[in-house]
Amino acid sequence: WLKPWWLQALRWRVPDVGRATSRVYLTPRSRPSYRASSKKGAAVMAATTIMLRCVPKRYTAWDLVSELERFAVRMLFDFVYVPWDKNSVTNMSYAFVNFCDRSVASCVAERMSGVPWLGSRSGQVIQTKVAHVQGLALNLQRFRAQVASKGGVVAAHAPLVFERGVYVPWDA
Repeated sequence: WLKPWWLQALRWRVPDVGRATSRVYLTPRSRPSYRASSKKGAAVMAATTIMLRCVPKRYTAWDLVSELERFAVRMLFDFVYVPWDKNSVTNMSYAFVNFCDRSVASCVAERMSGVPWLGSRSGQVIQTKVAHVQGLALNLQRFRAQVASKGGVVAAHAPLVFERGVYVPWDA
């Protein structure tokens, strides 16, 4: 049987069974994506910290800063962290960037998503996602807790903190 127009407009689905039923299920025809990697998701993203995935294994935080400067000036972000594997000489293939404004984070995430990394020989593309920890203060607090539990950090693997585009030591 044909579904009434108001059920189609509201994206409600009535199960197609041989007998009449009073149950109506809400199932969206296309699920909205809240990930920053999709164009629709980046527009509705309300976060300042994004996670970058598929980072080339040899990238340092400063390499990531030069990559970010292709999409935004340094004054627009204040935290860059590339976690390193403690048992090897490579990073963990993801990074965190905190922007000063939500709209800037959304715009940069949308522009970066799907673009190839400059240092990638394998043709990997940038993947963006909303980070679980949001904001400069909470990101620094989480990093300090990790350093305290591990007993120290190599200075080259520490996060980079910027104030109006100027580097400041993270423990200052």
